[in-house]
Amino acid sequence: MNHLIDEKLMVRYWLGELPEEERTQLEEAFFADDESFERLLAVKYDLIDRYNRGELSPRERQRFEESFLSSPLRRGKVEVARVFLKAISEKPVGPPEEVRVREEKISWWQSLLAALRPQRPAFQLAMVAVAAIVIVGGAWLIVETGRTRSQLAKLQAERQELLQREQELQKQAAQKQKLSDELIEQLQRERNEIARLEQELAKQQTSRPTMVSFFLLPGATRDVGELKRLVIPPGTEVAQLRLNFQSDSEYKSYSASLIRTTEGNEVWKGHGLQARPANRGKIVILRLPANILTPGEYELILQGLSTEGEFELIADYYFKVDSKK
Repeated sequence: MNHLIDEKLMVRYWLGELPEEERTQLEEAFFADDESFERLLAVKYDLIDRYNRGELSPRERQRFEESFLSSPLRRGKVEVARVFLKAISEKPVGPPEEVRVREEKISWWQSLLAALRPQRPAFQLAMVAVAAIVIVGGAWLIVETGRTRSQLAKLQAERQELLQREQELQKQAAQKQKLSDELIEQLQRERNEIARLEQELAKQQTSRPTMVSFFLLPGATRDVGELKRLVIPPGTEVAQLRLNFQSDSEYKSYSASLIRTTEGNEVWKGHGLQARPANRGKIVILRLPANILTPGEYELILQGLSTEGEFELIADYYFKVDSKK
């Protein structure tokens, strides 16, 4: 950025023509550099001088009055500069060379140097008055400069705080987005698992083994004519035998042995069985693979495990299995 562009930017800054973002950047740059800050103030005083001399363009004058003079403090500084300019603009009697120097188009702070040269007493009194005004105005400018720096520091701190707040909000938004993504992913996994379980359940329901149930009473004789006949339909996979018995003794568990009486072979045995109450006595339920119950006669022996650890005979059950045509 060259010096000319620098000054153009500073003029636009004091006329209130810069966008907010560009204004903030300019304030940060000049606040960080004392020399640049002094140049910024010099441009301001030059604008005041040009305004009082009527050298601003119509657009610049309008912007100066709308923006710069909106502050009472700035209006006071313009008034001080106007009084001083008026004082040094009066043509004193003196050597032509001095008159020529004072009539040159110079800024008001340069005029102050020329005004300090020996003049007539009346003019010197005016200079004393003007000097007093300048001293007051200078003190005012010093106060305003300190206030401006303080305001810039405050704005810088507020901007930094806003930036930190924005970063925190962005971080929170990112965390919430991550959590949302994780919840969506978890929900999708659960949906997939539910779909899989539903498929498994449907498969199990379609492939559920068929079962036939029989109720057996103890004490039946082995006479063929009196044996309970069990008919197992084709395709049956499980045979459920409900063994009813009467007993006042309490057993820890029960065991059952299934014997095919024709050969005397034990075809099935179950341990750790439990009994449940029934309308008449108790019931032990057995579930056997249906394919071991081939046609023929069977004896089922039910025993109970006593608290002493001994098995005691409870009941015998006799039945005959017929195949269904």
